[in-house]
Amino acid sequence: METPEHRVKLMQAESEQLGHYLHNLSADAWSQPSVCQGWAVRDVVGHLIFGAELYASVISRGLQGNVSPLEGWPAAGTANAASASPLLDQLSVARRESLGAQLLPTFHATSAHLCRLLAGRHPQAWDIPCYHPAG
Repeated sequence: METPEHRVKLMQAESEQLGHYLHNLSADAWSQPSVCQGWAVRDVVGHLIFGAELYASVISRGLQGNVSPLEGWPAAGTANAASASPLLDQLSVARRESLGAQLLPTFHATSAHLCRLLAGRHPQAWDIPCYHPAG
């Protein structure tokens, strides 16, 4: 059985590995299509940054007992992947555009921040509710 600690270590290792891969990309490669239809590599990285920021925010809020929706977000349990996709796509690309040349450093920083936030949790913390639009 995988423990939360094991999953955090896996997330840390994968984030570092992806960061090294991205560091070695040529400038042109960032604007090339990714395997995610309609998204360039830089858009995918923007999505990962946005996701790490979002999860760090709702987890931090949840640890303080706040499970209310983020401003402008739907109530918990009212969205699914299909209904949330257009909003997430728009917000991810907007985040990537806002970062410009800071895309890679921000990827490193947000990934590390989320990993640190998760790594320091006691076992009972993994059962604390947090907001999520899907439930």
